[in-house]
Amino acid sequence: MKPKAIITGAASGLGKDLAILLAHNYQLVLVDRDQTGLNNLQQTLPGHDTYVLDLCDPVALQTFCLSISRRIMGIWPY
Repeated sequence: MKPKAIITGAASGLGKDLAILLAHNYQLVLVDRDQTGLNNLQQTLPGHDTYVLDLCDPVALQTFCLSISRRIMGIWPY
C-alpha cells in the first residue's frame, strides 16, 4: 500500500510540480479551487483523487476534512 499525501494548490506552480514528483510513490489527494487545472492534472496523473475546494471557505474545508478522514485516510474524528 502506498503512503498518502494531500497536496493543496495542485493545479499549478509548485503544487503541480510536487504532485508530478510524488505521483508514482504516493496515493495523492489533489486539491485546488481551479477545476480546469485539476481536470488537466488528472489527465496527466490518472488514479489520484481530486477535490475542487477554496481553503478560505471554512464550511467547505470542514466538509473536505471529514470526507478525507473517513474515506481516504481511514481516520474517524472524535
